Amino acid sequence: MGLAFPAAPRLLERASAETGVDVRRALERGGRALRRTEVLQPTLVAVAWACAEALREAGVPRHASAGHSLGALTAAAWSAGLPADEAIALAAERGRRMAEHAGGGMLALRAGAAEVAAALPEGLTVAAENAPDETVVSGPKDALRAFATSAPWPSRPLDVSGAWHSPAMAPAVAPIRAALRRAFDPGVADALAEDVVRPVRFVSTLEGLARDGITDLVLVAPGRVARGLARRTLGARVRLHLVSDPAAARAVDVGGRDP
Repeated sequence: MGLAFPAAPRLLERASAETGVDVRRALERGGRALRRTEVLQPTLVAVAWACAEALREAGVPRHASAGHSLGALTAAAWSAGLPADEAIALAAERGRRMAEHAGGGMLALRAGAAEVAAALPEGLTVAAENAPDETVVSGPKDALRAFATSAPWPSRPLDVSGAWHSPAMAPAVAPIRAALRRAFDPGVADALAEDVVRPVRFVSTLEGLARDGITDLVLVAPGRVARGLARRTLGARVRLHLVSDPAAARAVDVGGRDP
């Protein structure tokens, strides 16, 4: 991460304070700490916030914001003008509450959501529609392994510690909602809280942006996975720009860059 960007160290320090983990050190050197969702979530928001501030300073215009899973919270907080510290604290609370109900796992399959849903055995649920040809399911690990063996599509287990975006997260909804209502209007807070038990509709989100006339999509995400999913969903209808580090913001070239 471009730690020379002025906002980055402060944001990572805030994430460290929320988690009790030196997240800057974890990002630089790797480690198992970032596999814990209560650490990963505020860290991701801190990094995304630094990238968003760098994009703003670079004059990259913003017409709409959306996100994948936790990214929806980040996008909502940014759009609402919340302070960075509050957004990171909310992500930390979300992560802690979800970690209380960790267990199970997730499996990505190279198939559409409708065909996967039709083949799911009891106990498994669609957790994310990542692309027209990629669907993620959540549930107990033994059921996921059995489904991976019997399903007719290529699959890969995800390196996560819980059955996210499934009914297993239902006990986390109420405390997450209570935290979010201190920062957002009730409707927004309730929708964001319910997201932890509902599937991620990334395909629908991207399609909606394209229908609204978005021609340049800036993806603030670690690595290249999000860009690949977006490309498989939208094809050449929009130009994609990946920003995984604040330093990359200056290289984003979109039409109508603000002076």
